[in-house]
Amino acid sequence: MVVDVDHEEMQKRDHDTRLARSSVEITARKPTEVPAADEDLGIITGIVKRFGDYAKPGYGHLIGPNKEEYFVHYTDISSTGFKNLASGQHVTFRAFSGKRGLYAKEVKVFS
Repeated sequence: MVVDVDHEEMQKRDHDTRLARSSVEITARKPTEVPAADEDLGIITGIVKRFGDYAKPGYGHLIGPNKEEYFVHYTDISSTGFKNLASGQHVTFRAFSGKRGLYAKEVKVFS
């Protein structure tokens, strides 16, 4: 039995099949989720509860006016030189509410 095969037609079908598969793979991908922005609660005043304990140097907590705790990292302290806070210091900061809780940025010490 002899089969007459058109090689150009076979190559075209193979090419079209590959294109169809690749477009299906692209459309089947899940879109990436964009995380929601954290809520800015504004600038508030508070007191340093603790900062730079031996267990977690560079981290600490601030107490807001309604006794809520805000996490703070040393990179969010607005000062020059060595960035440190002492327990009991009065501070102002921009408060945020995010997925992981309340946190502070732009922390400034005042007397």
